Amino acid sequence: MKIILQNNEEDCLLACYTMMLNDLGHRIPLHEVCNKDSLPADGLSLSYLLTLNDRFGVTINAYRTSFDDLLKIYEETKRRMIIHWNNDHFVVLEKIKTDRVLIVDPAIGRIRYHKSEFMEHYSGTMIMVNKGNEFKPERYNPIFWSYFKKTLQVKPISLFILSLLFIQASVLL
Repeated sequence: MKIILQNNEEDCLLACYTMMLNDLGHRIPLHEVCNKDSLPADGLSLSYLLTLNDRFGVTINAYRTSFDDLLKIYEETKRRMIIHWNNDHFVVLEKIKTDRVLIVDPAIGRIRYHKSEFMEHYSGTMIMVNKGNEFKPERYNPIFWSYFKKTLQVKPISLFILSLLFIQASVLL
């Protein structure tokens, strides 16, 4: 799983959601997930995720579960999920082994916990992100590159001018 770190304290759920999108096939950076929408000032909420779901063709299911039920769901699906952590944070549950749980914390990265340690932090809520009927995996194209390609396609003279610019820059350096 590609690790995506949060930019500030309020971005933990957004970073987890972005990791899940990347895991499903949308290759997109954190800043592009809500690029067209403005984020609420207090951070991303579960209800706000619903508006993002339509854009990416995914659905979410949130459940209140005990740790034992979480283990059963993981064993049945073997899928990654977003976990509410310490009642104030979100992480991605990446894998559960016999006695260890591997999570990705968007504040610090990948961490292994013993199951007993994990249970101390688990707040009892999990979120599954699923491919919807309208799901189409996409790759993100940086804005600069897409404009650059369009410019070169529309005006071949632009390529000539750009090459002259690079030659001048290399002479100056």
